[in-house]
Amino acid sequence: MGINLQGANLQGADLSGANLSGTDLRKANLIEATLREVNLKEANLHWAKLVGANLSWNSNTKRQGEATRANLQGANLQGANLITAYLRGVDLSGADLRGAYLHAADLSEAVLSKANLSEADLFSAKLSGANLSGANLKGTNLIVTTLTRLNLSKANLQGGKLHAVDLTEANLSGANLSQADLSAAIMIGVNLSGANLKGAKLKRATLTGVNLGEKQLQGVNLQGADLVEANLAQADLSRANLTGAYLMGADLSKAILSGAILSGAKLRGAALDGANLKGAVGLNKPLLPREAVQPSLSQDFRQEHDH
Repeated sequence: MGINLQGANLQGADLSGANLSGTDLRKANLIEATLREVNLKEANLHWAKLVGANLSWNSNTKRQGEATRANLQGANLQGANLITAYLRGVDLSGADLRGAYLHAADLSEAVLSKANLSEADLFSAKLSGANLSGANLKGTNLIVTTLTRLNLSKANLQGGKLHAVDLTEANLSGANLSQADLSAAIMIGVNLSGANLKGAKLKRATLTGVNLGEKQLQGVNLQGADLVEANLAQADLSRANLTGAYLMGADLSKAILSGAILSGAKLRGAALDGANLKGAVGLNKPLLPREAVQPSLSQDFRQEHDH
């Protein structure tokens, strides 16, 4: 059983290496405090103020102290130094982590639902099994971060840096991905129902078999993207850049491709029945919208691009 420091004023205090396991730190003032390598296992920091605090770890230190199962609900961690911090399983729901430094931090199985992580640095952080539903990740750096099978439903990832991130089987239903950089991201099996992809960068992204039916993808950069067997039926791809995209076996029936760039796109076996290709660039044979809806002409179009 830890000590009771509820509401304590510890602003600027140096608590490096302290054992605070099970300590009650609810509403404590830990602004700019030094908490390097502190043991916060099962500590309660509900609504504590940790603005500018240093909770970092030496990457070479054997971690006997940790923050497993600590309660940091609603805690204010704006700009906090959490580089390489061990926060596995920590409850950070509703916490304010704006601009926090979480480089290489271990947040595996952490609860980050409705947390504010806007402009935070999560470069190379571990988030396996974490819950980020409803989290604000606007402008957050998630480069080299693994987000496989994560719950990111209704998360705000507007303008997020997600270059080359692994999002395999992640739940992004209802997420805001507008203007997000998802270039070279791996998105196999991702749930994008209700997600906003307006202005997203998907160059060279892997979207094999992903359901993008009826999505608003106007002007989106899908250059070189892997869309093999993806569902793009009735999607609005007007003015989209599909240069060199892999669309073999994709369903583009009734899709709007007016003004789209299709130079070098691989369309073998793609369904284009009823697609609107008016003004599309890079076609060997220009097709008017009405012609594109005719199955026989769609078949001719596919045969021209099989080679």
